[in-house]
Amino acid sequence: MITYVPAIESRIKIASYHSPLTVYLKLTAACVLSCNFCSQNTESTASMQIDEVKRILKQLSEDGVIYIVYTGGEPLLHPHIGMILEYGRGLGFNQYLVTSGDLVWRKKYASLIKFIDGMGISLHGRKACHDELVGKCGSYDDVNRTLDAIRSFTSEVSVTINCTLVQKNTVYKEMLHLAKLASHNDCKLSFARMNVIGKGAALSELPDINNVVKLIDRLIYDGYNVTLSNCIAPCTIDDRFRYLSHGCGAGIAAAAIEVNGDVKICSSASLVLGNVKKQKFTDIWQNDILCEFRKMEFLPIQCMTCSEVVKCRGGCHAESAGKFGENVCDAYASRYFENIWSYVKNKRMVPDEIKIRREGNSFVTATFPGRIMSDETLEILRCLDGSITCEELLVESGHLESIKELIISLAIDDLIVEVEE
Repeated sequence: MITYVPAIESRIKIASYHSPLTVYLKLTAACVLSCNFCSQNTESTASMQIDEVKRILKQLSEDGVIYIVYTGGEPLLHPHIGMILEYGRGLGFNQYLVTSGDLVWRKKYASLIKFIDGMGISLHGRKACHDELVGKCGSYDDVNRTLDAIRSFTSEVSVTINCTLVQKNTVYKEMLHLAKLASHNDCKLSFARMNVIGKGAALSELPDINNVVKLIDRLIYDGYNVTLSNCIAPCTIDDRFRYLSHGCGAGIAAAAIEVNGDVKICSSASLVLGNVKKQKFTDIWQNDILCEFRKMEFLPIQCMTCSEVVKCRGGCHAESAGKFGENVCDAYASRYFENIWSYVKNKRMVPDEIKIRREGNSFVTATFPGRIMSDETLEILRCLDGSITCEELLVESGHLESIKELIISLAIDDLIVEVEE
C-alpha cells in the first residue's frame, strides 16, 4: 500500500453542521444578460412558484439556516420578488440579493430595500469591457444608475460590486476603475476568479492566477478595500500572495437550491445531491455523499500532504463535473500539478536518499513538513534509479493514478533529483 503522509497529523476535521449556515436560493433562471463566462449553462427562463419558495424558506428557517442569498438568473425578474423578500424577512433570515444591476432601481424597487441586508451587483470593468463581457450594450450605464438610485434610497444596506475576472478584464486599468467606482459609491469590491464550468468552460484561456493576485495585492497596497472571493489554492500562487488564498465553505457551511429544487454544494456545481420537492433538506444535507465529501479523503496525495490542506481543502469543488473523488477538480490546482508532471515525466530521476531514514517499521523524510513512507512507497521510489523516466515507471505500474500523485508529491518536496547526463 502506498503511504506518503505528513509526519504530523493534519487530517481534515470539519464540524458537522446539522444544516448549512448559508443557502443560495435560485428564484429564476431568467436573465437580462448573456455573460460569456456564466457558470449557468442554460437558456431556461423557469421560475420557482411562490408557494414552493415559501415552503422551502419555512423549512430552511426551521432547520436553522441563517443567511439566504437570492440568486438567478436575475432574481428581480421573479414576478413575486417583493412577497418573497417580505416573507423571508418575517422568518428572521439575514437576506442578500445578487443582481446584475441592469434593472434600474427606481421607485418600483425602493420598497424592497427594507427587506434585505445586503446586495451584490455585477460589474466587470469599464464601459466597453463590461458591455462586451455581458453581451448587452448600455449595461454599464444601467448599473451605474442603479448604484446612484440605491444610495438615494438608503445608506444602510451593504452593497458589494462583484467582478468575475476573465482574460479580458484581468488588467490593472479595468480593476482600478472598479476600485475607484466602489470607493465613490461607498461599496465593497469583490473579485472572483472564473469557475471553469457552464459557459465559462468554453473559454479558451484562463487568466494567469498569479497575475490576478498580483493586481489585487497592488490595489490593496494602494489603499483600496477589495477582497478576493472564490477559493484559491495556496499552491497555485507565489508565496508572497498566499495571504489572499483561502478555501470554500461549499458543502460544509453553504449549499445551493436550484429553480427545480435540486440541491448542490454551490450554485456553480453540477453534482445534484437531492431535491427538496422530494426530500427533507436536512436529509439531503446529511446524505452519504456529502458526509464522505466532508472527510476530503478523495483528495490526491499531493493535497493531503500539503501543510495548508485544512485551509484550502483542495480548492474549488464546483469544477468536478459532477464527480467527487476522481483526482482534484480545481482547474488551477489541476493545471499546477499537471505542469509539475510535464516537467518531470520525461526525466530520469533518483531519490535524494540523504533526506530519508528508517524509524521503526516506517521511513521518514527530512523535509518540512516531514513525511512518513511505507516499505511499498520506498520500493516505488527506488524504482527511480536513473534507468527509467517517471513516465516509464507510470506505464510499468499500469498507469496507476496513485503512482503519478506520489511522483508529483516527491517532486514538490524535492525528494527526487534529475540524473545528470
